Formats: sequence, C-alpha cells, structure tokens
Amino acid sequence: DMEDGTLVVFLHWCMRELSTTSNTFLITGIQQSLAHIFKHGQRQSMLDKIPIVVHLLHDERESLSSRPTLQRLYTCKLAQRIGLTYLPARVAPWRYNRGHRSLLDNLRAGAGAGGGG
Repeated sequence: DMEDGTLVVFLHWCMRELSTTSNTFLITGIQQSLAHIFKHGQRQSMLDKIPIVVHLLHDERESLSSRPTLQRLYTCKLAQRIGLTYLPARVAPWRYNRGHRSLLDNLRAGAGAGGGG
C-alpha cells in the first residue's frame, strides 16, 4: 500500500528537492533516507522505483569530487544498494539449517531408549 502511493510521492519530492535546493543538510538527509529505503525495502517492490532515483547519481550541476564527503559517501552507498537491488537474492549455502525439531519428540525418544535411570 505505502510502496505504490506514499513512497512514490516521497521519491518524487526527494528528486525535486535535490534538483532545486543548495542546503547541504537537506541534501545529505535525503540521500541518507534513500539509502535506508533501498537497504530495508523489499527487492521486488523497489525494482520499479529505481528509474525515479537513478537520476540522483548523474547530477550535472556539480562533480562528485566537489561535494562534501558525507554526500559522496551516500551517493556511493545508494549506487551500491541500487546495484544490489538488481541482483537476484541468493541464500548462503553454509547457513545453518535448523530443520524440524521438537522437545516433546526428544523426550519421548530419550525415555524409550534410557528407561533404567
């Protein structure tokens, strides 16, 4: 619900503000919020939002080297997270597979095997 309505409105507001403002703190805050959105957002819902945000990475007004350090950091972070959004999700092969265990089953098996105490 929020992904299709409110989030798109927020992304358009971010792009409009980034293209018109020169307030360093506002620019840094917008970049930080976009980086967090792409970090915690669902991959499938973020795929169609990328074309809205990708214009931020190609800012013609000033070069990347003339920006403050924190803005360069968030631009790089946002580019990485957009790239990771395009990649398919991969489950690590070494992760721990818990399986199906039950304390009740373990107690029954232990009582049947040990019985003598």
